[in-house]
Amino acid sequence: MPVHGPRLRAAVSWLHATSNYGEPQDCDATVTPKVDLLAGQLASRLELTFRTLGRRIYGPGARRASGVRPGLENSGVALLATLEAEDGLRPSDIAATLELDQSTVSRQLRQLADLGMISRRSDDDDGRASRIGLTEEGRAGLAAVRAARVAMLKEVFSSWEVQDQQTLLTLLDRLFDSLAGPSSATLGRVSGVGAR
Repeated sequence: MPVHGPRLRAAVSWLHATSNYGEPQDCDATVTPKVDLLAGQLASRLELTFRTLGRRIYGPGARRASGVRPGLENSGVALLATLEAEDGLRPSDIAATLELDQSTVSRQLRQLADLGMISRRSDDDDGRASRIGLTEEGRAGLAAVRAARVAMLKEVFSSWEVQDQQTLLTLLDRLFDSLAGPSSATLGRVSGVGAR
């Protein structure tokens, strides 16, 4: 079946019909897939929430991180956090951990090296490879970005009760564990994403 066939039109029709948090609008029932309404609502809310959170954390473009640490792009922050969790990784290990293309990681490593945030040393096991380490400048940059993000989130949660914040933290941990599953539990520990 061609990609632009009836199945795609049905999926697009359903997406348009459920764009209001999974609550069906006016939609032809013959092309609407049978979907658990709660799952549709959760999917829509999560998408909207994470998109909004991403805009708040990362600001327009890379200005948020570079405003805290000039020259530091937001894309480099995850790389710094990965190196903080496990120093001395090879570039290929970093790419695998962050699920990025090797060329993307190489570009980010060059930028971070130019800023003095990482160091390279030769790999004792393979003279052709290098090991990447976090410098004091890199630790300071990462700490500054995290402090700015904490300040922003503190403002967001200022009207929340402590118990509500703790409940959200518990639910986020459960969501992370469910998303990561057993095969990617290491990813959270290495990148600091799921560290508790």
